[in-house]
Amino acid sequence: MKLSDLKLGARLGAGFAVILVLALAVAALSIARLNSIGEMQKQMSERATLNALAMQWQGETGVNLARTLAIAKSGGLQSLSDYLQPLMRQTTERISGLQKEIESRTMTDEGKRLMKEVAEHRKAYIATRNEIFEMLKNGDMIGAGPLVDSKLVPMSAAYLDAIGAYAKRQHDRNAAVEQDMAASIQQAQVWLAALSVASLVLGALLAWAITRSVTRPLHQAVAAADIIAKGDLTQEVVVNRKDELGHLLSALSAMQNQLRAVVSRIRQSTDSISTASAEIATGNQDLSSRTEQAASSLQQTASSMEQL
Repeated sequence: MKLSDLKLGARLGAGFAVILVLALAVAALSIARLNSIGEMQKQMSERATLNALAMQWQGETGVNLARTLAIAKSGGLQSLSDYLQPLMRQTTERISGLQKEIESRTMTDEGKRLMKEVAEHRKAYIATRNEIFEMLKNGDMIGAGPLVDSKLVPMSAAYLDAIGAYAKRQHDRNAAVEQDMAASIQQAQVWLAALSVASLVLGALLAWAITRSVTRPLHQAVAAADIIAKGDLTQEVVVNRKDELGHLLSALSAMQNQLRAVVSRIRQSTDSISTASAEIATGNQDLSSRTEQAASSLQQTASSMEQL
């Protein structure tokens, strides 16, 4: 189907529909990308929170480890132990709360595996620490001293490393999500720019095509009307459209044909009048000639009567 076969309303509606579809595509892409970026930001915020909680856990554990080593190195000094152990219990409670919160927020299998390793290291560390405290409480400082260096320090280091591994994973995943978000933003910018350019180009082409499909037949109709107005009925009005402008050209063509018929009838009437006038003139001449002959005869008759 040609563009000229469509009605003007359908043509304009189709053009606006295409522009609206492109605008909706731009809007849909923008919304989808914004939702994706929003989800990524939520993930980044959640992982940043987990990383901060893990670092806090690591710091609290380091503080308790320093307190444990201070008590152990002091040989279980009672006054020091009485001062530090209540603080250690408070810190342990906070660590337990941090552990529960982190476990509840951890959703991935890898994260859960790392948290399980942290929990195992913590359990072993606390068991060794309690064993050393029990030995110090019983006055076994000779047995507790080597145990600190051989077991407690390595276990605490492994415990801290496990927490650090979990925190590093959250940091690394946060960095990966940040890169993905940057790539998504860049991709969205490219798509939006491409769709915007396509909308402008297609809009300009549609505007040009629709305008041309309207102005050309209008110029043709105006030219045909000017020719008819000048009295030239010999040029045919070409009609090759099915829209409203095609109907206008058809009406001009029909008007031209009617004018031709009227002119033809007038010419025929004029020719008939001319023929009749010629016949009347001939008859008048013949009557005049006969009248002159009759007058001459009358004159001759009158002369003859005068002679008689």
